[in-house]
Amino acid sequence: MTSLAAGIGNIHGKYPANWKGLDFDALAKTKELIGDLPLVLHGGTGIPADMIKKAISLGVAKINVNTECQLYFQEATRKYIEEGKDLEGKGFDPRKLLARVLRLLKLLLKKRWNFSVQSTKHNFSNEQTLLIILFDKGCIFMIKKLKIFSVVIFVSLLYCGILGIVFNSVSNVPVLSVNISDSVDMPIVMYHSVLKDTDLSGKYIVTPDTLKNDINFLKNKGYTFVSAQELIDYTNGTSKLPDKPVMLTFDDGFYNNYGYVMPILSEYDAKAVISVVGSYTDEYSKSNIANMTYGYVRWSEVYDMFIDKRVEVGNHSYDFHSNNHGRNGSKRNSGESEDTYRNIFVDDTQKPKTDL
Repeated sequence: MTSLAAGIGNIHGKYPANWKGLDFDALAKTKELIGDLPLVLHGGTGIPADMIKKAISLGVAKINVNTECQLYFQEATRKYIEEGKDLEGKGFDPRKLLARVLRLLKLLLKKRWNFSVQSTKHNFSNEQTLLIILFDKGCIFMIKKLKIFSVVIFVSLLYCGILGIVFNSVSNVPVLSVNISDSVDMPIVMYHSVLKDTDLSGKYIVTPDTLKNDINFLKNKGYTFVSAQELIDYTNGTSKLPDKPVMLTFDDGFYNNYGYVMPILSEYDAKAVISVVGSYTDEYSKSNIANMTYGYVRWSEVYDMFIDKRVEVGNHSYDFHSNNHGRNGSKRNSGESEDTYRNIFVDDTQKPKTDL
């Protein structure tokens, strides 16, 4: 036996108004009897935060939250129909509905993850598994510690199963432990614009020759260029990273990334992530301007990037790369409610994906 789910007043489903709370005396006695065996708490939805924290302090290592997932699913479905989204265009496609559900579930995951970190006071410098979130059917989401770069993988199941938040004693459970003995250092080198005019070189602009020299230096030092997908696969445990991986990234989606960077990647057999700002791409697609100095990639160039095996297209927001719309980038405005900010943030960051 690797863990024990004890009944201490917790229930499945919604808690009634006259619920008396958790029996911490029973929890303490149970922990005393089982020693180091991790405890599991079912029925996490609706238990007050202070009770959750106390349960953790008394040995609970995993908390299942299922009803909350189902309620999120229910609410998203209701709003989708009530707003008439199913009648707009191809809104009848169930994938449109499930896309909204997925966004809400991701927000729930983030909320629960933040709470777990605050509750357990994790030290993020250690080499242990920090957090594992489990869904039904064995779908595992892992936050694994890389020595230089921490990666969070959120791939939500659309059918609401068991959501478990596994706290710091989860590493005592062999079936859930994550082996990170093969962790590797992975530098990420970020660029923006690439122009031939050396007079323009600076913090955000390098020349093609500088980029070539950087790539050549990394290759001579034994580094292997990897994509974001390869890093995700490594984090999911489905593949390995090379001994010395490195990732090249280019922010904003300048047209010169298409004109200069892609040929260089081909010449040196390197890979890169090019993250575009959706509103810039829209603007330059409409004006059909292709200018190396100040232009941004159009959707036609984005398509070429998609089919190029050396390039991954990243989402640099649709219109958060600006301070001209009453907001400092993507920062939440003073006095803005969490729900309002969440909706604005999700709508903006999902729009480039919708456009594609």
